[in-house]
Amino acid sequence: MLLVDDWCAASGLDRAVAERLLLTGAADGIFSVEMKPKGFYYDALPTRERLEAMGLAVRPGYDPDELRSHSYTDDDDLAEADDVDDDDDDDDEGSGSEFTTWSFSIEDHPA
Repeated sequence: MLLVDDWCAASGLDRAVAERLLLTGAADGIFSVEMKPKGFYYDALPTRERLEAMGLAVRPGYDPDELRSHSYTDDDDLAEADDVDDDDDDDDEGSGSEFTTWSFSIEDHPA
């Protein structure tokens, strides 16, 4: 999620415009419990073209791709990002977990 204030700084548009885009559904985002717009979803940031088509004057350097924290173009990129070289043969393969868990018991190590 990109906070509304950060999006405003990047786009050159004011908070009222950002809130209107989110409240009317012209852009997708997240809201507080009080239904106050908090931010834009990274994968749904409005493009320059879309904003200009709405008659909005966008800052020249506005590029939604530059605002995303992570972007992947296809499943191969995701697979490469998740691929970790692990030499431990004791792993629980197929568990669906990204993390290795460890357990320790007092009985394993007598005093």
